[in-house]
Amino acid sequence: MGARLMKHNENIEPVTVAQLIATLSGFPKEAVVLTEGYESGLDYIVGANECKVIPNERAGWWDGMLALADEGQVAVLLRSTRQSGE
Repeated sequence: MGARLMKHNENIEPVTVAQLIATLSGFPKEAVVLTEGYESGLDYIVGANECKVIPNERAGWWDGMLALADEGQVAVLLRSTRQSGE
């Protein structure tokens, strides 16, 4: 998943609580909810994708605790304005 910085003047349609609840209700109930993050600041949530994750055993302090995988724990990754959505 590649990251890209959206400009402040781009047409951003952030997800509301009602939309997020409706979206999440379509995913497996046992799925954990995740988001990418790094450094400072906040971004809007713009969507969600189901994925599978495993522990990131070799993570540095700057890395997330989990890594995307073909097999693993079912998760829902919330996409933000900082992510490409791929």
